[in-house]
Formats: sequence, structure tokens, C-alpha cells
Amino acid sequence: RSLKPISVKLKGYECMEEKESKVIFEVTNPNYIPMSQVNIRCNIAPPIFLSTIDVNSSKEFKVSFIPKKEGDLEINLLINYKLRDTFQESKHKKIVAVKKNLEIVRRYMDEELDKLV
Repeated sequence: RSLKPISVKLKGYECMEEKESKVIFEVTNPNYIPMSQVNIRCNIAPPIFLSTIDVNSSKEFKVSFIPKKEGDLEINLLINYKLRDTFQESKHKKIVAVKKNLEIVRRYMDEELDKLV
């Protein structure tokens, strides 16, 4: 039986400019490797304030960070794991959009509403 690579897909995300944000990935782990044996590295461009990875279970993990500004973020994941006696590597790239601070958006909308009245 051939061994299949671990794959991930975007499950959900909340990205707000200058606020703690998170991206949740769902893991497809066809060989049932314990997540303690899986090493996940994440690079986010453009650079951000902080980045942490929290593996909640064998089914998903969360990347937390604070985006510096609104716009698109490119999230590159590098997943290393051991299958039998060989190390495997799986690369993934996701692009997510960062939104402005909700308070700023709300204030801007209120100002626009005032102009219309």
C-alpha cells in the first residue's frame, strides 16, 4: 500500500489590519501520523507582527498573527513528517485578504452617511 502525503485546506480565517488574526487549516492525514511527529513551518509575506502555530488536534491547526496593513497575505506552509523511515515534505501556498480595522470601516461608513443626509 502506498503512503499518501499530508495535505491541508483553508477551513476559515479572520484577518483584520493591526488586530490579532487567525487562519484555520484542515489537515488531511491519510496515514494517521500523530501530529506530534509533524513539523509545520509557516512564512507569511509581507512580514507581520507575530506568528504562532497551534495544533489543536489531528484534524486542524491554527496560525495566529497580526497583519500590519490591509491587502493580500501570502501564507506558505512547509509540512515535514516521517513516513516509516523516510522524511517527507509537503508545501502549500494560500492567499488571504486582510481587511481594515472594523472600527475604522464603521467610522468611514458613518461619515459617508452624514454626507448623504
